Amino acid sequence: MEESKLAVPEYLDNAFFQEVLRNYLKRPDGNIDRIELSMGCGSGENFCSVIYRVRVQFSYDKSKCESATWIVKSMPYVGEYEVFEDMQLFKKESETYFKILPELDKFAQTNFGPSCYYVTSTPIDTIVFEDLKLRRLRQIDRFNAIDESHCAIVFSKLAKFHAASMHLAEKNPNIFDNFQIGMYSERNFQAEQNREFFLKKFQMAIKITERTAGYESIAKKMKVLEPTYIQRAWENFDSKKGLLKVLNHGDLWRNNLFFKYESDESNIPTECLFIDYQGCIYSGPGIDINYFLNTSVQIDILKGKRDYLLKECYYQTLRKTLEELSYKKVPTYSDVEADILNYEFFGLFSAIGSSINQLIHELSYAKFLEGLNDEKRFETCINLAPRAEKFRAKLEYVLRRADSLGLLDQ
Repeated sequence: MEESKLAVPEYLDNAFFQEVLRNYLKRPDGNIDRIELSMGCGSGENFCSVIYRVRVQFSYDKSKCESATWIVKSMPYVGEYEVFEDMQLFKKESETYFKILPELDKFAQTNFGPSCYYVTSTPIDTIVFEDLKLRRLRQIDRFNAIDESHCAIVFSKLAKFHAASMHLAEKNPNIFDNFQIGMYSERNFQAEQNREFFLKKFQMAIKITERTAGYESIAKKMKVLEPTYIQRAWENFDSKKGLLKVLNHGDLWRNNLFFKYESDESNIPTECLFIDYQGCIYSGPGIDINYFLNTSVQIDILKGKRDYLLKECYYQTLRKTLEELSYKKVPTYSDVEADILNYEFFGLFSAIGSSINQLIHELSYAKFLEGLNDEKRFETCINLAPRAEKFRAKLEYVLRRADSLGLLDQ
């Protein structure tokens, strides 16, 4: 095996890729000739994992030489990531790819994610996938909110995903027993470093709101809410009130979506696939819906197209898919609407978190803390953010809506 000049982690050795190749080819006689490894995404773009893109050259059948590109995802639960171990991210993602998705794909007659070629927990939890870019699917800029055409595709696909999971649970009631914890666990919420980070983001939102004309009463409510904000977010996420149960993707935001387009030059999407199934949770569909709406959608779409997306794109697809699967008790739109409302506080938590995360990314965490702790530097720091105007507009809309729903009241 000839390796590239880029350093290959010790565990990603020839034996590892030989195993991947066997699964990829579905035959035992392949041989790895060369490995080229690079980082698969930028720093901070993937939750508690390390992503590599690997191009391999291989030979088989004595003389045939070919190449392939794979995505390798490793999850080292050490240091700051130890708090996530009890969430069983690797176990859930592995089970999703090898046990759940094949069933959902079959029921919905579509493809929900990339092909998975190999999984191992030795020495580090690692999964190997196909590279969706080779299928001419692409991601959008993680800092640009999604427009109506993309949202319509996402909600239609999400409805099929949820419907197929409902059918699977009807056929096998215990199939989702390992999916009771999602991206957030009680330990995750209670961990000191996480509580501090969540709280600082809420405090920054308060400071911005206090300086926004017409939002004085909302800012006061937020100050009163501050001591119980994190606990309320956890209790809402962990809510068992909903009557509907689906397999939620659990981390459905624009960075975990790949889109297919009419052509390489087109911006009109025709299909989407989901990636990163580590946060899947069997709970109400309001988790996925609120999270996506509050982290990924353009403000004008939230204001003017919310009902259209939920009724026409999501619910009508959900109903149609369930009817085609002969599901016994198809929920009404009122049932779905009630579940979405049930998780609205989690939606608020997600909106504030994603908005402030964008601010931190644009300013750096040091400048974020500087603005939070130094009144004189606050406005200067906030206005340094290239997307400051859009950031403020989103926060204002989210908080006004939250207030109208009574989410800020004690």
